[in-house]
Amino acid sequence: NPDLVNELKQEGVNTFYGDAQDPTFLEELNLREVKMIISTIPSVDTNRNLFDIARRAQPDSIIIATADNEKDALTLYDQGLDYVVMPYLLGGQHASELFEKYVFARDGYDMIRHHHLNEITKHKN
Repeated sequence: NPDLVNELKQEGVNTFYGDAQDPTFLEELNLREVKMIISTIPSVDTNRNLFDIARRAQPDSIIIATADNEKDALTLYDQGLDYVVMPYLLGGQHASELFEKYVFARDGYDMIRHHHLNEITKHKN
């Protein structure tokens, strides 16, 4: 989001804008001092490329990526990523935990609904 990048730059946040699939862009980043990379891009190729460049620059960095399915997650784990987030599995796990905790207690769901709406509003703003 170029508008967000400009806003962050105005606030003094060290921000870069580019295509994560472009190795030249990734090479221009100072990844030697990066301690952790979290990629929310669900592209296996992009995450593999990012991983290769980041590991060359900083072998000790922690790299977390996102995958849409089990096959992609296994591919990324085989590549050596530290952790792979699978949103639909996390969502299912979270829903199951909520049901176990609140079962049919509407007050519990009302409480977490209120909290969730606050988080969504904060994120949106």
